[in-house]
Amino acid sequence: MSPKSKVNVVHGNRKVSRSAQVCFTAIAAIIALCPCSAKAMQGFKNPPGSGQRGSAYSNGRADRETPGVQKLQRGSNSKDNFAPPSGRSSSTLNQQSSIGQSSRSSQIGQSSSEQYGTVQSCSVKFVDVVELPALETGQLLEVFVREGDNVPAGKVIAQVNDALYKHQQRQANLRYELANEKATDSLSTKAAEQRYNLARAEYEIIRKLAASGARSQAELRKATFEKDLSRLQIEAAVQEKAQAGIEADLERARTDEVTERIKRHQVAARFDGNIVEMFKHAGEWVTAGEPIVKIARMDKLYVQGLISNEQFNPSEVAGKEVVVTVQLARDQKLEFEGKIVIIGAQAASSSDNQFFVKAEIENKVDKGQWVLREDSRVSMRIKL
Repeated sequence: MSPKSKVNVVHGNRKVSRSAQVCFTAIAAIIALCPCSAKAMQGFKNPPGSGQRGSAYSNGRADRETPGVQKLQRGSNSKDNFAPPSGRSSSTLNQQSSIGQSSRSSQIGQSSSEQYGTVQSCSVKFVDVVELPALETGQLLEVFVREGDNVPAGKVIAQVNDALYKHQQRQANLRYELANEKATDSLSTKAAEQRYNLARAEYEIIRKLAASGARSQAELRKATFEKDLSRLQIEAAVQEKAQAGIEADLERARTDEVTERIKRHQVAARFDGNIVEMFKHAGEWVTAGEPIVKIARMDKLYVQGLISNEQFNPSEVAGKEVVVTVQLARDQKLEFEGKIVIIGAQAASSSDNQFFVKAEIENKVDKGQWVLREDSRVSMRIKL
């Protein structure tokens, strides 16, 4: 080897040795700065006296401490096994734990005391609603209400022309008065009784005279005939009076019939309600059975909706109390209480797996106007 080559090898070895020295110095600095890492590295060394290489877990048991982790020692109180993190005392942790538990328990108690079931697709319906028809054919003389009016039961809403029946009523009343006068007149009966008394007295005289021979048998028979005829006249008078009473009752029945026909020309409200629709107006011709107005009861209403069979069975909600919320103007809301009274009155779609319910609600009045109406936006919850 030439001297020049030897010089190059020497210089190369010096460079390598310097690089190794720099690496060892860096490793030593890292170990000095991280003593836990050194301990961790020592923890993975083979046990003293063993000629085998392996970790502390090679025997399948945790006989040795895990590198960098303190071994948990079982004590008399399990709470003492865990030390609180730095900066926090055990009393602080216990207080925070109790606060969290109390808040969770209060939320659970609140939700359990205010449990509700949801009713879907809610709408308001009338309990009683009818279309009042004309009972007689004729011209509407007058209609006394307008749409939206509140009317009491018995109020006359419209009048059909009844002039012809009023004439018939007057005639029937006159016939009744004549028949009733005959039925209550006792003069004819009294006159017949007087004639009978006279005929009987004459008969007694003639009979005595005929017995003594002063009167003939022909005169006796005539007196007997007069007496019997007067007695029959009394019976006839009594029968005529009874017949007059029957005729009076007949005329009274005719009068009542005409009076009822006159009443049928008046269309009256059957219950307290609100006029929700008008079909006819004054001057129009109506036939019997044709509706004139539509009236609905407003003090009690139905709120109906659908309930999912996946949440409740019909038997679980029957008769349950409900809370109905109606949306008013300017984001105002008002609540009503009621009770479910009808289940399954309307068929629901079988594919939706729902059943139908109706709750009866007491309506409220605000400044002379009913709050709940058929077009009201409502929601309903069931109290469980």
